[in-house]
Amino acid sequence: RLLGNLVGPLAPGSFRVLRPADATWRLDHGVLVGLLVGTEHPTVGTVAVPAGHSSVEHSHGGEELLYVTRGTLYVEAGGVEATLTRGDGFFVPAGTPHRYAAAGDAVAEAIFGVAPTYAAPSA
Repeated sequence: RLLGNLVGPLAPGSFRVLRPADATWRLDHGVLVGLLVGTEHPTVGTVAVPAGHSSVEHSHGGEELLYVTRGTLYVEAGGVEATLTRGDGFFVPAGTPHRYAAAGDAVAEAIFGVAPTYAAPSA
């Protein structure tokens, strides 16, 4: 219900600075997700995975780009496994089942963008 309404109305050509305090936080796929932008096109947010935890396998109707900002994040997507550290990115094609896990003894955090739709693909 929140997706598509997070930023609120903006005048054409306007901009808005978004900070962590602007996020709408929720438990999503077993990890903490802070949604910053939810429009009819991109969804942008942050994900925090506590040490020793992982998300459940999930997929999105759009393509996802993930960029690690803190810690070490293990990603498994479509048979590909990667261990990412700060500054690393990972691309997940639309509809590809994937999951995240904190690799190491600290929280792992990343920012992500999903477009054109964050919702799971229809079965």
